[in-house]
Amino acid sequence: MLNPGGLVACPIIVLNSLFLGFLHKTCLLLHWYFCPFHSCLLCLLVTHLFSFYRSIIAIFKLCEQRELESHTTSLNL
Repeated sequence: MLNPGGLVACPIIVLNSLFLGFLHKTCLLLHWYFCPFHSCLLCLLVTHLFSFYRSIIAIFKLCEQRELESHTTSLNL
């Protein structure tokens, strides 16, 4: 059965992901200008956390796509 809550949450998660992407790039840009050590731990930590968050979003989208495909398949039968 299709989860209507998932369909509502998906645009919110995508917008959140876009906002965090913008925030991440802005922080790295500011950090690049003001931090004399361009490979410091703060940059590495933020980059790894952001990559982890994006991976979770990708997994969520894949699961929702499979759920939608299975729902469509069951309607066609």
